[in-house]
Amino acid sequence: ERRLLERQLLKISDAEQQRIGADLHDGLGQQLTGLACMAAALRDRLRAKLPEESSLADLVAKIANEATEQSRALARGLSPVQLEVHGVASALEDLAFQSQRLHNIECLFTLKGASPEMDHLAAIHLYRIVQESIHNAVRHGSAQRIRVGLVTKTARHRLIILDDGQGFDSRAARAPMGRGLRLMNYRANMLGGTLHVRSCLGLGTRVICDWNPPYQHTNEN
Repeated sequence: ERRLLERQLLKISDAEQQRIGADLHDGLGQQLTGLACMAAALRDRLRAKLPEESSLADLVAKIANEATEQSRALARGLSPVQLEVHGVASALEDLAFQSQRLHNIECLFTLKGASPEMDHLAAIHLYRIVQESIHNAVRHGSAQRIRVGLVTKTARHRLIILDDGQGFDSRAARAPMGRGLRLMNYRANMLGGTLHVRSCLGLGTRVICDWNPPYQHTNEN
């Protein structure tokens, strides 16, 4: 009963994140786009009439464009449309690309094998594991290079996230990312898989998630 309740709460939380992401895209995102367009128009007018005053308008336009890009990246992270449209591999590739732009780091995604067939909820779990790993690597580890790899085979799939950050003592009773790691573990369990995190101070972190393809479970049942 407790496990069922936890699963329902996680499902509600994911649905709420997607709703907020959609609202962010349709509301704030559209307003920022409009602001960026108006700032650009003002800049062009000032360049023609008051060139010496146009530098401030240039700055406003630049900040507005940056804010627009950040809101789009946040909206994609909260509500990854790519999952439903193009599948989990494409969504992870887009996540890596957006993380690279948002955090000004090197973040690359590679796929070995076919893109795994997953229902939407399972794909969300996998996506959030990668998202949390990248967040931890940047925020806690100050990583500059992150590699996200997905290896798919007939009997077993593997997700690997490597970073060159500061790392942490995984043997410590209270690791700095304890809550996030617990949630990642829970999501891996929801996939019917396992999650292993290996880290060492000064040597970065490696996150590995292994799970069986869904049809494997169906055949066994």
